Amino acid sequence: MSEREIKSVVVMHFDERGELTVHIADPDGHAVVLSVDDRCPGDRVYEHLSRDDPAEVLALAPRPWGNMHDDRHDQATARILRARDGLSVIEGGAQ
Repeated sequence: MSEREIKSVVVMHFDERGELTVHIADPDGHAVVLSVDDRCPGDRVYEHLSRDDPAEVLALAPRPWGNMHDDRHDQATARILRARDGLSVIEGGAQ
């Protein structure tokens, strides 16, 4: 994918422990960023109002960026699920 001009960007950064931080660069003020958390029924929708410098936000995510259509998507998905769930036995596996 060719490089494109990035005017606004939201980076959802998960650290090694799985902790999430949200970094928002939106110089024009047009983006609305919401978190919806069904674990907090009385306060489940939260609007992120803080904004960061675009260069700092983009520095968190150096290119190339993966996506659901690239060749490595299935591998990345398997690694994430294995990290989250551990290894599992597949019924009827290799004989």
